Amino acid sequence: MKSEVHPGDRVRAACERCGRFRPATFALGDLPLEDGSTVPDVMRATCDVCGDIVALAQQSAPAIKAHHDARTES
Repeated sequence: MKSEVHPGDRVRAACERCGRFRPATFALGDLPLEDGSTVPDVMRATCDVCGDIVALAQQSAPAIKAHHDARTES
């Protein structure tokens, strides 16, 4: 099992906007979804160059699933 990601942890990730691998930093924040809803307080990495979200921490999966399940039940 992988270790937990913490705010400030850094990775290199593929950035769609920049079109290349860029350094990225993890932090807690909102995750906007394509349906217009937002999942609050997930651990996500943003590109250090353009600021786009480029990765999600595995530990955020339960919060994203719970948000999805709540939206499909209503």
